[in-house]
Amino acid sequence: MILNRLDKASFPLYLFSNFSEGKAIEHLIGKGVKTECFNDDKLGRVLERLDHKGLN
Repeated sequence: MILNRLDKASFPLYLFSNFSEGKAIEHLIGKGVKTECFNDDKLGRVLERLDHKGLN
């Protein structure tokens, strides 16, 4: 999400999977992590969990 915001053509959260296409996600995040893992539903749930933990 940070890379998306720093990119001059940033994508809104619902188009985040489009942003991650063509990126070396496995290299950046770890082996076995696919582009499909980064969609608005999953990212929204992660943000909610962080908010509940008080990491805002």
